[in-house]
Amino acid sequence: VKIRNASSNATPITYLSNQVLYPLVQGCETKDNKVVNLSLQVIQRLITAQVLDAKGAKYVTETMWMLMESGIEEVRLLQTLTLLATTNTVLQGEAMARCLVICFRLAF
Repeated sequence: VKIRNASSNATPITYLSNQVLYPLVQGCETKDNKVVNLSLQVIQRLITAQVLDAKGAKYVTETMWMLMESGIEEVRLLQTLTLLATTNTVLQGEAMARCLVICFRLAF
């Protein structure tokens, strides 16, 4: 609803995407497979819609790191990080390096 109303207001969509991202990250922190899977699907849709800014990309990368350390949904993590790294240019610097480390750890 917030994103739908953003088009009529002067609120930047990236600001709202960070607000939407927070409960999704909390869902990932539950480490329940069903909740994590659903949260990652919605995060992937946000990435595909290119509504994340650099702060949101860093937040997603930190969440993926936490899930990688827990050993949860490894295939979905690789899919999400691949989307994040290739869809747009918001992932840069330390967040990009961390993303690559996660991918290498999960792939090998």
